Amino acid sequence: MMKYRTIAILLGMLAFIGCEHQQTDVKPGGISADGKRDGVYVEITLSNDAPSAGEPITLTVQARTETGVSLQTPLIPLDEGDALGAFHVLNIQPTLRRPAPEGGHLWTQHLIIDSLEPGAHAIPPLNFPFSSPTSDSMEQRLEIASIPVSVTSSQPDGMTTPMDIQGWIDLPGPPLWPWLLASGAAAITIVSGFIWWLSRIRPEGPPPTPAELARASLRVLRQRNLLAHGESDGFYTTLSQIIRQYLEGRFGLSAPRQTTAEFLEDTKQDACLSSSQQVHLRQFLRTADLVKFAGHEPAEAQGMDAINEADRFIEECELATEEDVDVKCEAMAC
Repeated sequence: MMKYRTIAILLGMLAFIGCEHQQTDVKPGGISADGKRDGVYVEITLSNDAPSAGEPITLTVQARTETGVSLQTPLIPLDEGDALGAFHVLNIQPTLRRPAPEGGHLWTQHLIIDSLEPGAHAIPPLNFPFSSPTSDSMEQRLEIASIPVSVTSSQPDGMTTPMDIQGWIDLPGPPLWPWLLASGAAAITIVSGFIWWLSRIRPEGPPPTPAELARASLRVLRQRNLLAHGESDGFYTTLSQIIRQYLEGRFGLSAPRQTTAEFLEDTKQDACLSSSQQVHLRQFLRTADLVKFAGHEPAEAQGMDAINEADRFIEECELATEEDVDVKCEAMAC
């Protein structure tokens, strides 16, 4: 009886030596599992055993083989975008092989993985086929058991579902008044420069009339297409300035140096402008003030209509006979 018991113990020890040996260890900040069999030793290490959802972690496979033993490569045959259990493979590096100082070879492979689902997960069991000196084919395998990983939620406490994507948030921008002021000043400068240029290119003959200067300025304003670029304030400021300068040159009114209210009050008492002309003038100046001071933004078509109205306004003033103008101006001591 004692003889059979000794034989059984010896057979058990031989079986243990020929089979795999596996062990899982928890390391500071990570976890590892290893196993060995017939001249092959493999260790799998995770850089973090409790990552947050979406947090990348590194899975490292390190193997050591004895002389004559070869592992199948890549050690983990996956590609980027593949799944490793509940984990996504973000990046996978090729297997590196180098001679070991004590003989045999050292094998290394790194994977970057993550999981978006919080909870208890595991790296599934991994098989590592290898060949021994007695067999050229990869008939033998070393299996590493699954490695538990707890993925924690990155959401605030009490939230179990992902928050909805928020819409666009309007951030306060810089104040617009410096740009509007600069645009208006630039428009006035351009108009003034154009008028000066017209006076320079006509060295002979009489100087251009106020109507000619006004029509030329309106053509330039139309070509600049300020409303299409969102420069409503510059457009209506320039248009108002053109009309005011025309009235000053045509009738001697001090339009450019008066506020809109002061100028409109004077036109009521001035016989140089008809009732319809005063109505058109009031519409121009009121619209310009709405854009300038109330943030009104007329449509592009409305701006083109305003230029056409300005043309008609100038035409009406020019069609008035010199006799009518003289009679009206004499009555008002013009």
